[in-house]
Amino acid sequence: MADHYTLRLAPGMRQRLIEWARRAGLAERTLAQRYVEEGLRHDAHPLIQFLDGPSGRRASLVGRGLDVWESVATVRDNDGSIARAAEYLQVPAGLVEAAVAYYGEYRDEIDREIELNEAEYERGRASAAAGERDDLAGRSDRSILEAASSEQRAVVTNNIKGFRPLASEWLAQGRIHGGLIFLPSSRTRTRSAVPALVAAIEGVLREHPDGLNGCERWIGPLSSP
Repeated sequence: MADHYTLRLAPGMRQRLIEWARRAGLAERTLAQRYVEEGLRHDAHPLIQFLDGPSGRRASLVGRGLDVWESVATVRDNDGSIARAAEYLQVPAGLVEAAVAYYGEYRDEIDREIELNEAEYERGRASAAAGERDDLAGRSDRSILEAASSEQRAVVTNNIKGFRPLASEWLAQGRIHGGLIFLPSSRTRTRSAVPALVAAIEGVLREHPDGLNGCERWIGPLSSP
């Protein structure tokens, strides 16, 4: 049974609440309840903040953009070692400890997020693996571009220095390559990297249903879902 609580708001606070509820597309009362709940959680766990994203509202580490579920999953992958998880995530161990402490209080919630994101991770990894070619392993950039273009396929790479000069060379010769999709030179090392990468590539391909022949497209820095 829900508890009822009457609260007198300071002048102007009600109008601000109404405005933020409108922006969030939420009922005023729903947003007020969220503020109270998240405020209480943050007071108990000061290094945890709450952010909106494609997967909904989620708990994350202050100032890092890492979700709590990512940190907890990484600890599990490192046999429970907070130190190794922190080294892998490139964050202070204290932040990983904060994520684990939060998990201890909201275990079911974080376990659901891990389960959902594990499924998305596997889907993304399978999609990425489908594009790998054993027969091209170890071959030169020129050979890869030749092979991909002969099959009317785009090359997805972060080797900008290698492929851009080749693309310019082809252009000068009047040749049309199958397309180039350039990735960020550095990407997040968390589990969210693979599905985020696949989603970004799929977005480029949706924008070009007839292919990328002769075109270059750049994918910006990837962020956590």
